[in-house]
Amino acid sequence: NLQSSSGPIVNAAASEAKDDLPDPDCVILENHAFSVNYADCCIRWGLYESAKQYVGYPICPGFDVAGVVEQVGSQVTSLKAGDRVFGCSLFGAYSSRVMVPALHLRRIPTMASDSSPSSQRVLSMTEAAAVPAVALTALYALLLAGHYPTP
Repeated sequence: NLQSSSGPIVNAAASEAKDDLPDPDCVILENHAFSVNYADCCIRWGLYESAKQYVGYPICPGFDVAGVVEQVGSQVTSLKAGDRVFGCSLFGAYSSRVMVPALHLRRIPTMASDSSPSSQRVLSMTEAAAVPAVALTALYALLLAGHYPTP
């Protein structure tokens, strides 16, 4: 884990994570990629109130994550070990392993190739980790503007 008190990144320190079983509705994710967003900067600056209130310092920042499911909680039916997923953690995405509610994760999709629309390629872990915060921010803006997409 990369834990830090608020302030410059030079205050960060590595620590070992516990080897716990996941909560019933969570998965343990082997982290392959994460993205850095404005919220992560706010954590570093000590401005993120929920980080102070619910986690406290030192804290391992990070929300957007992509990786491989290692273990699933007893109530998780939507994912299994070995699934390639991306989504939002509740802090801790800078870790090499992180526990994430299964509801916050989606399987990494295949998509049309840039070179040939008929062929498909799998989104990379790095690409997948870059999606959650920006996509949710865009959806929230559409909601505020009264144009939230419906299925």
